[in-house]
Amino acid sequence: MLCLQESSLIREDSACLPDDKGVGVSKKIDSVEERKRIRDAVVHNIPEGYGVIVRTGAEGKTEEDIKKELDVLLRNAEAITKKADYIKPPVLLYKKMSSADKMIIELIGKGIDEIVINDRAVYDHISELLAFYGEEDTKVIFYDETVPLFENYMVESKADKIFDKKVWLKSGGFLVIEHTEAMDVIDVNTGKFTGKKDIEKTILKTNIEAAYEAARQIRLRNLSGIILIDFIDMKSEEDRQELIRVMEAAVKKDRVKTYVHGITRLGLMEITRKKTVNSNADIIGRVCPSCRGNGHLPNVEYTCEKIKREIGVIFSSTVFDEVTVSSNKKVLSALAGKGDIYIKELMDKYKKQIVLKEIDTASINFYEIERKKV
Repeated sequence: MLCLQESSLIREDSACLPDDKGVGVSKKIDSVEERKRIRDAVVHNIPEGYGVIVRTGAEGKTEEDIKKELDVLLRNAEAITKKADYIKPPVLLYKKMSSADKMIIELIGKGIDEIVINDRAVYDHISELLAFYGEEDTKVIFYDETVPLFENYMVESKADKIFDKKVWLKSGGFLVIEHTEAMDVIDVNTGKFTGKKDIEKTILKTNIEAAYEAARQIRLRNLSGIILIDFIDMKSEEDRQELIRVMEAAVKKDRVKTYVHGITRLGLMEITRKKTVNSNADIIGRVCPSCRGNGHLPNVEYTCEKIKREIGVIFSSTVFDEVTVSSNKKVLSALAGKGDIYIKELMDKYKKQIVLKEIDTASINFYEIERKKV
């Protein structure tokens, strides 16, 4: 028995449902006219007995583009059905694509020159996958050189840079990229670039360069949701509109839906980008256990004063007459003072004992106070 009732073949812009009926168009496509146009294009090109769900990516595609994608899906659905007629069960007829497979399919036709793979099994699988989806012309290269693949293509060094807050521009300006709970913020600075004569031209030139680099960083880091870019202030409305046009052109390269909503009265450019998965920094990194992701630690003096206040509360309000303070070497050194002068003053004040215990791996903001009754 062949069961395809709950299965689907998925492409970038649509999903084909064998043994189903009807055409569904994503409601994320806002325009009613556009949804009707897409529905009509699908109805004209889908045979009886098949259902289709049209995804958001189909927005703006021509009927020819939609037909081409449907043809691939239908051809594959028919191949699976025919395979079931002569193969002995139980057997796997079709396996749902993994995340990596979906990414490969989505990247096809997006300016990708070649796919380089250093694992023979993965190479064979991807080659079969591309053939299955009618993309045999896509160049797939098996890499078997002695130099590691990532080293040869400098992927490692580029991947490390997605953690950098500061990104330099060729002109000498730079971007500062900050993540917050609500949004991502990109600040543009002229840096070393001051220009020679016309300051307004200098600002526009820096902002345009920053726009292209910001769009690139958004893609590389896979930022999503609300993104605010604080460009250098421009007096000319014409320059602001030019910058918006540049950014709109830059984000068109992004395979993830990205919208430029203009510049606010405060001079901030508003961008939204559809969330697919977590940002790349979240995937390959983790929150710093010391600063808990906020990027700052209290200084040594602050930590010392906090420890002193806590010791004072223990000695003045409890029955304990000895404490052991465990912390970073720098913290303990500052707490004790030169020749242990500060710690002696504390012990003389309360007539009680204080023991210091160094923890090599402790950060500046970490300390523990153990209480003891002698």
